[in-house]
Amino acid sequence: KDFERKIVSVNLPIDVLEKLDKYANKLHINRSAAITSLLVQGLEQSTAIEIMSKLMDKYETLEQLKSVSDDDF
Repeated sequence: KDFERKIVSVNLPIDVLEKLDKYANKLHINRSAAITSLLVQGLEQSTAIEIMSKLMDKYETLEQLKSVSDDDF
C-alpha cells in the first residue's frame, strides 16, 4: 500500500542523533525509517496509555457501583 509522504526537517541534539543512528544501524534501516518507526511506536503507546486510563476510570466507576449495590443487601 502506497502512502503519501512529506519531507520534514527537525533539529535534534547530537546525542539523540547518535542514539538514533545506532538504533537504525542495529535494525539495518536508514535514519528516516528509524525516525518513522520510533515515532509510530511512540504514538501507538501514547494511544494505548490513553485507552488504558479510560478503561481504569470505567473499572473504578463499576467497582464503586458494585460497592453501593452490595451495601443495599
